[in-house]
Amino acid sequence: MHVLVEASYMNSHWCAHYLRGITAQAKRKNMPVSVHTTTEFLDDPSFNDTHVIVLGSSLTWASRSMNLLYSRDVRPIVLAVANYQKQFPFASFITMDYDDATRKLMKFLHAGGRTKTAFFSGNTKSSTDMQKVANYLQEGGREQDIFHFEGTLRETTDRLLARIDEFDSVLCANDVSAVVLMKRLESLGFNLPEDMHIVSFGDTVLANLEIHNIAVAKVKSVEAGKLAISAYRLLAQAPPALLPRILEVFNTMALGVCEGQQYDMDFESKQKVSVVEYMSMIELKTSVLVAGSAMMGAILGGADEEQSRRLYQFAIELGMAFQLQDDLLDSYGDERLGKAIGGDILEGKKTYLMVTAMSRADEEQREVLRHTYKDAALAPAEKIARVRAVFDALDVPRLTEQQISLRFERALGILDTLSVEKSRTERMREYALSLMGRKN
Repeated sequence: MHVLVEASYMNSHWCAHYLRGITAQAKRKNMPVSVHTTTEFLDDPSFNDTHVIVLGSSLTWASRSMNLLYSRDVRPIVLAVANYQKQFPFASFITMDYDDATRKLMKFLHAGGRTKTAFFSGNTKSSTDMQKVANYLQEGGREQDIFHFEGTLRETTDRLLARIDEFDSVLCANDVSAVVLMKRLESLGFNLPEDMHIVSFGDTVLANLEIHNIAVAKVKSVEAGKLAISAYRLLAQAPPALLPRILEVFNTMALGVCEGQQYDMDFESKQKVSVVEYMSMIELKTSVLVAGSAMMGAILGGADEEQSRRLYQFAIELGMAFQLQDDLLDSYGDERLGKAIGGDILEGKKTYLMVTAMSRADEEQREVLRHTYKDAALAPAEKIARVRAVFDALDVPRLTEQQISLRFERALGILDTLSVEKSRTERMREYALSLMGRKN
């Protein structure tokens, strides 16, 4: 197995963590690993791999490397750079969820009353740092409060310190710069975190240290390296003639799940979400994952295009039914199933029950749905009871069960249209029944 690493990235802490995960997992799978900083290995007559892991931080370098590999009929599995699936549909991406991590850090600061936040030490050549910057701005940060890494880390820190009185918090692009900034602030007499709240990403150093005066969104680079090996092994098992089609389905699935997750996060701050918008979101976030898996299995099993698409639609309907049932069980289920009841209500999450209720409620009921979860005077059990009372008054549980049954019956109906003997679809029917917790 070959790993192509950007030369300037090779000696970084982040690269070391990725490679540690890659080599550890490869060793367990008895797979030899060769690490390269140039593409000369592609000219070796003994090279016959179908995939190469690509590891770097510069989008320019990654783009050049991906296109070169693709021109040699080699599929890249890309680590470390941001997800550019739309621009490079022939590549597979394993990326950190820096979007979610940045938003969580900004919301953590806002919840504590810290609204004057600087962004510190982002590298303009790093696609992941630019990803963090974009989300910082989306969460209310300002362009003029961004201090990009220029010159040395000390010089970058000096530029921030010259304006430090304007801020009550700093979001650091990486944990190394966070530690350096904390030491400089403490040397100047700052009491952390009371005088200045520092937040960062636990990419490397902070992931292994217990530092009580900094909030960290941990990002597991080692685990990403292990995932790259798993993806490599599975994709490499596909027959060469079917590999382009498998990758097309796999990448479409991955992109859909990412889009669905993005919509779900956007709904957190969106005042009004329609039932149609919610259904579109869960189709992407949940159903596409099941459907993509079903379609890849169909292709590998020799199904034609029409049969593969029917299986895809079967899984879409099944995934929708499953997600709607999950929403229902969160508010009306049994804790013996291993899930605390009412968690979505306490978070004010926009589930199918909530968006359906909002679409049917009068203004008084909408006020209960909008504000109950935020009422500090109410105990959790009372919050859940109040919201459920509105759901019950609007007949939401029955409407949800009706939609679950509709989707589930559609899924089973599609199975019956497949041009194969019924015995060959029995396993899928059993799987669908078990997924929904049904016996018949």
